[in-house]
Amino acid sequence: MSSHPRPLCAALAVTLFSVASAWAAPFRLEKQFTLAPGDRFVLSSAVGGITLHGVEGRQASIVITSDREDLAEHFDFRFEQTGGQLKVMVEPKEKGLKSWFQRYRGKAQITVDVPRATPVSLESSGGGIDLSTLDATVKASSSGGGIKVAEVNGDVGLSSSGGGIDVRGVQGALRVESSGGGVRAESVGGAVYAESSGGSVTLKTVSGDIEASSSGGGVEIQEAGGRVKASSSGGPVRVVFAAGNSKGGDLDSSGGGIVATVDPAANIDLDASTSSGSVHCDIPVTVQGKVSGDSLHGKVHGGGPLLRARSSGGGITINGR
Repeated sequence: MSSHPRPLCAALAVTLFSVASAWAAPFRLEKQFTLAPGDRFVLSSAVGGITLHGVEGRQASIVITSDREDLAEHFDFRFEQTGGQLKVMVEPKEKGLKSWFQRYRGKAQITVDVPRATPVSLESSGGGIDLSTLDATVKASSSGGGIKVAEVNGDVGLSSSGGGIDVRGVQGALRVESSGGGVRAESVGGAVYAESSGGSVTLKTVSGDIEASSSGGGVEIQEAGGRVKASSSGGPVRVVFAAGNSKGGDLDSSGGGIVATVDPAANIDLDASTSSGSVHCDIPVTVQGKVSGDSLHGKVHGGGPLLRARSSGGGITINGR
């Protein structure tokens, strides 16, 4: 095994590993760095999945492994630490069509530990991303697999065209966009924006406001603590508002019906209508205007913020919790 570090430049240390000879199987490359408080970690990889965990202390550890000995014959590994940022890049030696025809056939994995308070930005085109236990902001995008995130005390932004997105335990705001699969998120302390064209959107126990849409499946939200804007052209919309939630919302479906479950003691105005079924309501409503089987307008518990529901794909049901 051999390594050839580049010369050190002012305020910049770059280490480039480019090894043509065979490595002992299985391939393993390990690097460690010390991060100061506030330093950022950035990783961009064209091969393998990424697993990242937050740990105590100031040390960052990056371990790259493969089941084949020739990973370094196909990829360069670059480590740069400067200006309050540690950046890791795994790039193919060959570019364009030549890289596609000579693509790597082995299985690779990148495992990273960083201090818990480190802001993180990850990009993967070679596999999925699994990230957990951080007290900082997170950005991650993947075209090589799905994304899993757990236990993050910060804002999170995720984008995937390679698989679904699964999130659990985020204390900040959450923004997720997926064209590669469905979106699932549970126990979010801030506002949520969730969009999927690759599957359904399922959210559970969100304290902040919600904006959710799907063209690849339905939208299901349980224990919504804030205002809800939800729409689907791929399936039904089902929303359970948390007890005492009087913030209302806007529900729209062209792919199925709508079911909204609200606290009968909540103060909301209700405006529901459908062009493809009927409206059913089992909570007390002070009806306003004309009574019709396909629409309902009125006040719940004296009225308040508007809860609007529109469906062209099925009926609308308003339930009490």
